[in-house]
Amino acid sequence: MKGLFLLGMLASWLLMSIPAAAHEGRPLLIEISGPRAASVLQWQVPPVIPRGAEPSVSLVGCTTLLKPQPGLLGQSEYDCSDAAQAVEVLVHWPTVNPALSTLLKTQGVSRFYGPETTRIPVELYTVARSPDSGGVDFLSFVSTGVMHLAGGIDHLLFIFAMTLIVVRGHLASRRELLGRLLWMVSGFTVAHSVTLGLSVYDRITLPAAPTEAVIALSVFFVCIELARSDGDTLTWRYPALTSSAFGLLHGLGFAGVLKELGLQDEQRLLGLLGFNIGVEIGQLAFVLLVCIVFGVCVRAVPVLLRQALNIAVVYGMGAVSAMWLLERVGAF
Repeated sequence: MKGLFLLGMLASWLLMSIPAAAHEGRPLLIEISGPRAASVLQWQVPPVIPRGAEPSVSLVGCTTLLKPQPGLLGQSEYDCSDAAQAVEVLVHWPTVNPALSTLLKTQGVSRFYGPETTRIPVELYTVARSPDSGGVDFLSFVSTGVMHLAGGIDHLLFIFAMTLIVVRGHLASRRELLGRLLWMVSGFTVAHSVTLGLSVYDRITLPAAPTEAVIALSVFFVCIELARSDGDTLTWRYPALTSSAFGLLHGLGFAGVLKELGLQDEQRLLGLLGFNIGVEIGQLAFVLLVCIVFGVCVRAVPVLLRQALNIAVVYGMGAVSAMWLLERVGAF
């Protein structure tokens, strides 16, 4: 028993070593405007980044007219009239990027880039184009949805915990297992799609801090169900009901990224569809991966070791979600 306790503590420590900003839904927002001779570079860093850990943002290949200053909000100006047609935006993190994506808005076009991207080629024009002449790259939104889910540790832990609820249930056949998995995933999908759409179209609005706190609570709640493992609660008998209920709140968390865009009315539907499709691709791929790993463990790992791993994973997730909950409640 002491060994299992130590294993659980080790899993908790490993999960809590994930950067605190890993569940931050908002990206690093960068915008370039103006003609080549007076290109204005502006950026906004999510306030979750602590002082001193903010990235520096600059244009490589242009002459600096107004030197950028470090901080959560910044602006600089460049003369790019003598530069090549394409210059680069350089994002330099003083320590490490805490899993934040980058949203670059230039010439009316918005594109997302993953946390690993630090140099972004940008095509500048002699005369600044009207933002109305730009658009939204549909495939960019799809990839952004995938990256956002992959970087949203709290969303992934909730899906992971709910998948464990289903695969550990007392099911009669693989067909029943597949059916319950599809119902659970579909319930989460439909629910978060509804609130994501309503939020993007400004039909509902909730403050970010309480929303993020309840998302952490959803992970903690399912971890309690896994720890009890009695199989007779609503969550164990009807996992789709739980995934749907909490999916409504997760959708509001997903909406944080899209709201940063300031999309025009005619662009919202395209952006919403692309982003939602990306989230679903990432979600289904993750559930498939969890099922494959679970199946391998059942066949290859001894029963006692599986029980130890189960305790470590469940209590590790519970400890992390409790930490997130306290952290986010403190942000009210």
